[in-house]
Amino acid sequence: MSKSESWETTSTSFHFGAGCIDARDDWAKPAPQKTGSARTPGKCFVVTDANVGPHYAKPVCGKLEKSGYEVTTETLPPGEETKNPQTIIDLTEKFAKAGLGRDDLVIGLGGGVVTDIAGFAAAVYMRGIAWRAIPTSLLGQVDAAIGGKTGVDLRAGKNLFGAFHQPEKVIIDPSVLKTLPGRHFCSGLVEVIKYGFIHDPGILDLLRPAGTKMAEDPGLLPESTIKDCALFKSRLVEKDERDTGAREILNYGHTIGHALEAAAGYRDLLHGEALVFGMLGAAMIGAHMGTCGEEIPDFTKKLFAELPVRRDLPTLSQERIMEHIYSDKKKRGGELRFVLPIEVGKVTIKTVDRKTVEEIVERILAEY
Repeated sequence: MSKSESWETTSTSFHFGAGCIDARDDWAKPAPQKTGSARTPGKCFVVTDANVGPHYAKPVCGKLEKSGYEVTTETLPPGEETKNPQTIIDLTEKFAKAGLGRDDLVIGLGGGVVTDIAGFAAAVYMRGIAWRAIPTSLLGQVDAAIGGKTGVDLRAGKNLFGAFHQPEKVIIDPSVLKTLPGRHFCSGLVEVIKYGFIHDPGILDLLRPAGTKMAEDPGLLPESTIKDCALFKSRLVEKDERDTGAREILNYGHTIGHALEAAAGYRDLLHGEALVFGMLGAAMIGAHMGTCGEEIPDFTKKLFAELPVRRDLPTLSQERIMEHIYSDKKKRGGELRFVLPIEVGKVTIKTVDRKTVEEIVERILAEY
């Protein structure tokens, strides 16, 4: 096992390290009460999916049972299609059947879909019970499981039905990425790249020498990079839990990216695959509006050509994409706010008119 590390924010304890799920017991123990006194373990409901459960449900449940929890497990079908309101209704009914009370615990064991679902179900059941995230995808470890944004998709758009509900613990074990399919690893890699564009250009310098080899050997991605991304987001969320200020820069590429996912019916594009074109679109809008020069979209295209990311789109309707863009959560007063680049590692937030967005979307669809 690599060195295990921990850090705290005002709402969440983070445990990080390859092998920490097996090697550490503290993540599975009850969190202390606000008074500081020990909490008695009660019932715990583990939510996973059919891809992750066979690998990790047994050791995770074993740790929880060793800590004194009475554990129930629910295995969901994998994939974005499961992220819908009916899943939340069905899951909370199962919480009730299992006898979960206000002092009990939900665990999300899986990728971003699973942690989004488990966190949202915990948020609405009995008006909110505690939950913990054990992300098993790269996307989950650097982004989706951190920050308390939980929710599911509506036909109108991605993540429109949800709540802010912070996990009390997040357990990030990079060793579990060895069972992650290559396509999903590459999808998560795009979120890592995002941090290079909004925060630390050194991340991009670190990734480029490995190039497309990372698709076959995820171990080429340093564990320290995963930790740095998780730590950066957790500190940003601590400053702006409700996504109304500093945290907004994390949405770089997501306005167009989410619309592409929705227009594809959440089937043909993974989140990171759509985000490739979302970040390219943001760079193109930035150059059009003068927040950056043409060198930024040119650099973005070149970077994605060097790394193992998707570089083609399925056939999509521009009209449908625009509909989803304008149902986006990031609108303010009916106007679209985009995170736009100034330079690599520095971004700004601007209102963008519909005509400009339509022109950029049209260019992306024509080129890819």
